[in-house]
Amino acid sequence: MKQKAKEKGGHMSPINWLKDVDAAFKQAKSQNKPVLLDFSAAPAWSGCARLEAEVYPNQKVSQYITSNFLPLKIHINEQPQTFQRFKAKWTPTILIVDSEGTEKYRTEGFMPVEDFLAHLELGLAKLSFDKLQYAEAEKSFRSIYQNYPQAGAAPEAAYWAGVSAYKATKKVESLGETGMLLKELYPDSEWTRKASVWIP
Repeated sequence: MKQKAKEKGGHMSPINWLKDVDAAFKQAKSQNKPVLLDFSAAPAWSGCARLEAEVYPNQKVSQYITSNFLPLKIHINEQPQTFQRFKAKWTPTILIVDSEGTEKYRTEGFMPVEDFLAHLELGLAKLSFDKLQYAEAEKSFRSIYQNYPQAGAAPEAAYWAGVSAYKATKKVESLGETGMLLKELYPDSEWTRKASVWIP
């Protein structure tokens, strides 16, 4: 399984997971980095085990996590109280949390590499959006559906790229263009239905 991950994603570079929640957030604050919080039950449950075997060893994934987050892993058998603190009810649950400890994005369940990367980028883009950095958020959202067009997160990213563009420029045309784009690329998506009101 590890060999397969190596072949697909290049040489493995390990993720140095932190285990102490409070120390991680203290470090995140000093480095001005968000925390990637993985609630795991590996190897007991297949979703967590496959993340460990197939996704985290992938070079793209490990590099993206190491570059953009402070990685923190909490195992259900070791810190059940932390599961309760962050209201994690399933494994794997992945949270993107800002350095103040506020949750900004959550995914649950196993995802293969491309979907996982798209969700990580979506979480960071939403972090920029929350900071009112609309131009940066738009760029990040766009890169998701351009780089991972088949990922489950792609239609949502396209939707929020349009919202970010509108917020940055106040040009209502950007919403109509986004609606048309979604209709063309993702005709069956709920995000296309949400954006249908933007199409003139």
